[in-house]
Amino acid sequence: MSKIIYSTLSAPVCFRLYEPKSNPSGLPLSKALVTIDGKAGIAVYNNAGGIFTHQGYATVVSDQHYEWLKDHPTFKNFVKRGHYVVSDEKGTDPAKLQEKANKKAKDMVADPSAPLKPNEFGEGGRVPEATTAPKSNNEK
Repeated sequence: MSKIIYSTLSAPVCFRLYEPKSNPSGLPLSKALVTIDGKAGIAVYNNAGGIFTHQGYATVVSDQHYEWLKDHPTFKNFVKRGHYVVSDEKGTDPAKLQEKANKKAKDMVADPSAPLKPNEFGEGGRVPEATTAPKSNNEK
């Protein structure tokens, strides 16, 4: 089995998982590195010959890696803030996962550092004043 982690972050995040004090020196050893893909809000070239901007992105992780991730403080913070959603859905077809990720992203919190969408520009195409408040992907 595996878990699907949906993300609205623009950049990927790598989580290093440690085995605490598992060697004679007493230092933690790296056990695994799990990367949760970003790319939300980033324009990418697709195989159909066009440019597409994903609103969310999906990463499949093993149950074992999820067991380690769920207690990682940074991962927990991203889940709490609404940037990550963990799902038990089945299926790993990339095209179907991406379609689901774009749909799920509408109800998730957008990455505050993501590029602006056309509807976020002010009058005359001017950039509005910066805000640090998280926004929903559903906001117009």
